[in-house]
Amino acid sequence: MGVVEILHAILLPMMVAIVPAVGFAILFNVPTRFLKYCGLAAMIGFGVRNTGLFFDISIEFASLAGATCVGALALYWSRRFLAPTQVFAVAAVIPMIPGKFAFGFMVALIEMNLHNHYEPELVTQALSFGLKTVFILISLAFGIAAPRLLFYRSKPAV
Repeated sequence: MGVVEILHAILLPMMVAIVPAVGFAILFNVPTRFLKYCGLAAMIGFGVRNTGLFFDISIEFASLAGATCVGALALYWSRRFLAPTQVFAVAAVIPMIPGKFAFGFMVALIEMNLHNHYEPELVTQALSFGLKTVFILISLAFGIAAPRLLFYRSKPAV
């Protein structure tokens, strides 16, 4: 695979991830001076996730790695600018929300409900999409929280 394909698979989505992150940061009333950091964290986190997906890592672990990068950046910037970590982290993981899998789950549930028949393939599809959605959301939440739990102390240990 050439350099152009790699750039197209990883770099372009990184640039596009800035838009929803900054949009949701504005929606969450993040101060204007922090919007660029939200966009940068989203770009880096989404890039880590897409790099993992490019190298055939499962989407759950790739999302965990991306969210952990976002959490580490948010922790660094929160100490530097004396702001809560959520200011940087929450909007930055919005592009990694598994909308495709949640949509597939809802479509499978509606199909089962509409026709009142529960074919094994449809049930399997619904469970697969639903569990994948839940595990990705758990990995995003854990990825945001992990750096703060591991490296931040409000009081000295001694």
